[in-house]
Amino acid sequence: MKDKVKGLVVGLSIGLMFSGAVALAADYRTTIQPMFKELNFYFNGDLKVIDEAIAHNGTTYVPVRTIAKAVGTTVKPDFDRQSIYLGKEPKNKGLTLEQAMSKVWNKYKNELPPSYKYMMLDSLTETGEYRIKIYAVVIDDYKTGLSHTTTYNFYDVNKHTGKITPEFD
Repeated sequence: MKDKVKGLVVGLSIGLMFSGAVALAADYRTTIQPMFKELNFYFNGDLKVIDEAIAHNGTTYVPVRTIAKAVGTTVKPDFDRQSIYLGKEPKNKGLTLEQAMSKVWNKYKNELPPSYKYMMLDSLTETGEYRIKIYAVVIDDYKTGLSHTTTYNFYDVNKHTGKITPEFD
């Protein structure tokens, strides 16, 4: 009898553990129910019908290529510069991300502590500059590989002038 009760308690405990884990995981998942729409799109007063729009939470998303096609222009992505060109491309496209990172590294490499040897694009600023982050990886536990990163500084690089502005002096 004791074994049956023990088995029941263990079974219920395991069951509660799994159902609690599922409920906890469900809290972090978000299901999006997009609504595909056909829209009347007006460009310079002329009607263009778009059939690839997605509406979600009061925001309408339309692929850039669809907009370009509707207005009769071209679209060209330039992933090296984190840019998209609609219509005519600018004469001065500016530095590529790789060129900007190279400029930052060459300017600051001699003042960096030895462990700060990694860099990445953190983001684009509101004015379209590259925000580059220099950081180190710190191993907390060599057995498990548990680690964290520590940031040395952020550098904003103007794509067109090449000017580098450190966030912290």
